[in-house]
Amino acid sequence: MVRFSTTGDAIDAHDGEIACFKDVYYLYGTSYDCGFQWGNKGAPFCGFKVYSSTDLSNWTDRGLLFNPLTPVWQSRCDGKTYGCFRPHVIYNEKTRLYILWINVYDNVVGYRVFTSKKPVGPFTEVAEPKLAVNSDMPAAGLNNGDHDTYIDDDGVAYLAYTDWRTHGTIVIEKLSADYLTGTGQYVRAVTKGQTEAPGQKEKKSVIIPAAGSHPSYPL
Repeated sequence: MVRFSTTGDAIDAHDGEIACFKDVYYLYGTSYDCGFQWGNKGAPFCGFKVYSSTDLSNWTDRGLLFNPLTPVWQSRCDGKTYGCFRPHVIYNEKTRLYILWINVYDNVVGYRVFTSKKPVGPFTEVAEPKLAVNSDMPAAGLNNGDHDTYIDDDGVAYLAYTDWRTHGTIVIEKLSADYLTGTGQYVRAVTKGQTEAPGQKEKKSVIIPAAGSHPSYPL
């Protein structure tokens, strides 16, 4: 079923999430309206869109999170590099910044990170994040895939992500205090494999061992 924005245009936000900040809902997603097609090496990168709503029914188009039309972003995210997907935004109360994580395939870690003072952007890229898993793998390969970001009751943030080198097990890694990179503290094999795109919707305490330790998560 096609949903429409308040201006009557089809909502163009895919494989993202709905987040709530200060009683306003924000729908983040990958745009396809400029012609992106999965598997088409000649397809352009269309960027990431955001829509806002106060009732989860009427959605206002708030534009792109950042300019995707630059040569840098076209080279990183067009069809030749599989594309860029799955925007997730969380808010850091200490830094007072909104943090955007996206999934990419042009580097080793598999992600790029941005910050903004507003939930609708514009978002500015910061240093490339580091994660413990697959950090020694070749760049531009299927290393780490679809992910989710979430914040626990104590303000500690985590990244749950797909480890493609183990055929789709899920890893959870604790993020730094500014939510911009990993800490090296993680659990792996949260699932046994053949899974993808984890999501954490309820706040729940996560027990992460010390850096360098990586037991399987008890199911």
